[in-house]
Order: sequence, then structure tokens, then C-alpha cells
Amino acid sequence: MKLSFLALTTSILFSTAALAAPTAKDAEQLISTTSDEINAIVEGASTYFDTDPDRYYQQIGATLDPHVDYDTFARGVMGHIASKRYVESLPEGERAAARANLPKFRDVLHDTLVKGYGKVFYNYAGSQYAIKSTELIGSGDRASVTQTVIDPQKKQYELQYTLNHQGETGWKIQNVIVDGINMGQSYRAQFEEALDLYKGNVSDVIKNWPQIMDGREDG
Repeated sequence: MKLSFLALTTSILFSTAALAAPTAKDAEQLISTTSDEINAIVEGASTYFDTDPDRYYQQIGATLDPHVDYDTFARGVMGHIASKRYVESLPEGERAAARANLPKFRDVLHDTLVKGYGKVFYNYAGSQYAIKSTELIGSGDRASVTQTVIDPQKKQYELQYTLNHQGETGWKIQNVIVDGINMGQSYRAQFEEALDLYKGNVSDVIKNWPQIMDGREDG
């Protein structure tokens, strides 16, 4: 009886592990479903976007937030400043503040990402979306999903998503390449420029990030 129970328990555990294993199909489904939800928001926004854009971006954020890995994206934008090695190289009295920079920047970057992604989809209003390819990367806990976009004028674009798998929470989007423009690298370059502008003061960069990005968008 004990051996049978042990065998049954082991079988259940292995079955659960197998069901939880990352699959390319799940990553693809996440992109398809999220795109459909955002397209529905875009269609509805045509009646109010010009007078109430914040309403639109709030809805985009509510749709993206469960599916985007903002921590990883923010860490990539900050580069070595967000690394454990860099933080530990600082004097002990500065480490706590340095560790707090990542979550602080993640929070301000959130609005930048939501606005940027929301603008992409709003500019593609009326387009048709189709998954072009999906593949697992490395050990299988990362995936790349490429989506084809055909606008109303029949011009074709591509959105390429990089995702990582986070166990029970599943796949999360960690970067997007919009028709050849890598959003992560673009923000990384802007962060480095801002660091130069503020003479290496990370706190000032974080504090002024919304104004920095608004200025770039207005220009």
C-alpha cells in the first residue's frame, strides 16, 4: 500500500511538472489574446482619444500589467547600474539607496512603456494581426514571438516579442521590437543620455524621467 501511494504521488508530481512546462504555444496564445484585447480598446478609443487620452492609456495599462515583466525591462534599461555587482561595489552607506533605484525606476518606466506601446497600437488602428513565428529560446524558459501587422493601406510591419517564463505566473513580455526598433535598446540609450545630462545622478534621472520622455515625444 505504501509503495502504491508513493508511486501515485510521484506520478502526480511528474504530471503536474509536465503540465507546467513552458510551451511555445502558450507564449503565442498570450500575444494573440493580449493583442485582441488591445485592439478592442483601440477601436473604442476612436470616439474619445483626442479629448481624453489618459482614459485610453489607463485601459492599455490594465491590459498589459498582468503580462509584462517590468522588472526585467527596467533592469535592462538601467544596465550595469541595476546589477548586483555594481551595487555591492558601492560604499556600504550607499547600497540601500542604490537597491531602491530599480523599483523606483520600474514604476516611472511603467508609464513610458504603456504610453509607447499604446501609441504603437493606436497608430496601427484598423490593422490585421497574425502570428508569423514562435520559438523557444535557450533552455526553453524564454520565447520569441513574431507578429505580422498589415495596416488598412496594406503596408506590412512586424512586432517581435521576447518573453520569459516565470513558473506559476507563466509567460511575461520582457521586450518588444517594433518594425526593427528595439524598445529596450532605445530606452537604454535614452537612459544613458540622461545619466550624462544629470552627471551620473541616478535619482535625478528617475525623478525627471517623465519630463525627459515627454520632451522627446513632443520633439
